[in-house]
Amino acid sequence: RQTEAESRSPLELVVMLYDGALRFLAEAKDAHAARDVARRGQAVSRALAILGELQSTLDMAEGGDIALELDRLYTYVQGRLLDVTMRHDVE
Repeated sequence: RQTEAESRSPLELVVMLYDGALRFLAEAKDAHAARDVARRGQAVSRALAILGELQSTLDMAEGGDIALELDRLYTYVQGRLLDVTMRHDVE
């Protein structure tokens, strides 16, 4: 995976991160349905790590309004994911 990631363009890397986040969110939902708390926690943790990585790579100086809005979006999604996890509410 590291070799694959190193050979990708920055845009392709972002798409890979989004795909990974969506995959882990789906896994968390499946684990929740199966009442597998450990697997759900691990999947949520991985999704949060990806969101953190996406957020940390934003160039706020050069990105302007788009970077600002993405930062807000990532913060919102992280908060919602933590809220959903704490409340055990998949909806």
